[in-house]
Amino acid sequence: MTVRPPETAAGLLPRQECEAFSQRMEHALTTFVDDPGGSVAEADAVLDETIEHLTQQLAERRKSILRPRTTERGDGDDRHATDTEELRTALLQYRDLVEQLVRL
Repeated sequence: MTVRPPETAAGLLPRQECEAFSQRMEHALTTFVDDPGGSVAEADAVLDETIEHLTQQLAERRKSILRPRTTERGDGDDRHATDTEELRTALLQYRDLVEQLVRL
C-alpha cells in the first residue's frame, strides 16, 4: 500500500514538509507486518505532527488577515483605517482560506 503524494495540503503546508510527512507515513505502512504496534504508533505520531504544523500555519495565515490596519496620526495616536477596500480584501482572504480547508 502506498500513500499518494500530497498536493501540499491545499497550499497550507510547504511541499517539503508534506513530502516528509508522506515518507514517514509510507515507512509506518511498510513496517506494519514486522511491528504492527510500532507502525500504528508511528502513524499516530505523524498525524499528530501534521495537525500541529497545519494548525501553526493556519494561525499564521489568520494573523496576517487580522493584522491591525492602522495609521498613525501626527499626534502619535493610532486610529483604525478600516476602509471598505481593506475590509473587502480581508473578507476575500477569509473566503480563500476557508475554501482551502474544505478541499483538504
